[in-house]
Amino acid sequence: GIEILQTSGDEKWQIIKNLLLDPAGKEKVVLFAQPIETVIAICQFLEKTTDRKPALIVGGQTDTERQQQVDAFWRPNGPQYLISSRAGGEGINLQIARRLIHIDVPWNPMDMEQRVGRVHRFGSTETILVDTVIVKESREADAYKIAREKLKLITSTMVEPERFEAIFSRVMSLLPPEDLQNVLIQGMQSPFSNEDQQKIANMVQQGFKNWNDFHTRYGAHQHHIQQLDPGLATWNDVRNFLETHAKAQVETLFNVAKVADTATSRAQDYSVLTLDDKKPYLCGDPGSQFVTGQDGKPLPKLGLNLNVIAKSLQQQAFPDFPTGAACLRWNHNFALPAEVSTNLFASLVYLRQTIKPDQSGWAEHSNNIYSYIIEPGKKPQLLDGVSKGQLFRGLFEAIVRIKVDDSNLLFPEIIATEKQLFAELRRPNSEEQKNGIRHAITPLFAGIITVKS
Repeated sequence: GIEILQTSGDEKWQIIKNLLLDPAGKEKVVLFAQPIETVIAICQFLEKTTDRKPALIVGGQTDTERQQQVDAFWRPNGPQYLISSRAGGEGINLQIARRLIHIDVPWNPMDMEQRVGRVHRFGSTETILVDTVIVKESREADAYKIAREKLKLITSTMVEPERFEAIFSRVMSLLPPEDLQNVLIQGMQSPFSNEDQQKIANMVQQGFKNWNDFHTRYGAHQHHIQQLDPGLATWNDVRNFLETHAKAQVETLFNVAKVADTATSRAQDYSVLTLDDKKPYLCGDPGSQFVTGQDGKPLPKLGLNLNVIAKSLQQQAFPDFPTGAACLRWNHNFALPAEVSTNLFASLVYLRQTIKPDQSGWAEHSNNIYSYIIEPGKKPQLLDGVSKGQLFRGLFEAIVRIKVDDSNLLFPEIIATEKQLFAELRRPNSEEQKNGIRHAITPLFAGIITVKS
């Protein structure tokens, strides 16, 4: 950075603008440099040539001042460029941009990785473009040329060309900083010896092995997560529940934030709910994409970790006063579970919490919801999969009956079946008894439902 700064006039900045900034069009771009003099110089140049002040991150700013600069950069109509010293290398989110320029090369490759991490996260589907400005024929240029050539040789048949820059940054971050610095510092005034070149090549090879091992483990873990049962509830179910029981306000639909003019850009609508805390939350799962609100900031996702949602669930599941069986009429707009064959049936729903002993006492092992259909003269039928989802959605939209004269036909069967199911669900089998596993049963719902012919 210092060598670049010492060249005359604005010629050096004009070259960077012509070769790197202008081809970016209207895309957001993050620029990193280490000397504060370099940061200020490029900031002044861009302000002069674009008639707009870039966002600026430097040491000495308060947390509030720094966040104001980041927020401005995130706004769609905010500054196109953000210029940062080393102070912005970690702890800030700049993922609104996919282009990053290193005005200089940090001695410590971890610093470079931290810079890239501001605009790139593992698993992102966006192509991240990273450009590095290196003084011609410098020792740093030679070192990175050796490292890049070695990594290209290693990955030529294993990695897509468009992923090389991101992988190069991650591999370089895994090189031992002290070892690389020692090679760079030794013989500063002379070219790299064959021994030095081999040391760099060996470090890159080991760095790639470490990265690839992690990538393989991470990929296997992600595959395992994707194979897990996502459950029956959809984001529409979540939205409907919160609208009804948590007084959530559905706001306008927002698009997935996308980087302009990229092949991987995609737009998709998601609901945004405002809860009692007056904050907007994303109701949906955009995967590795992020969604911005009207202020340009990423929207937090809905989840059980939010107190307002946990409280609503608790209030509906465990009311303050005793409640008996519900008497409902099925809403004809909703499909009945395939197991229902009559115009009058009952339903019982239980939560079974499974616990097992550990060193500190008892630990929760699993939670499962058991839903049953009871029809006159038939054994209770356990619902699963699609049928369970149909039952729950239909119950939420069912009509409370005013007259319940015919409902008493099922009361005796409900009482008898409830005792039977409660005992069966609570009783551990022989294998569970052997392992000390026990079950706790909580009744969640009892109801008698009529279906209009």
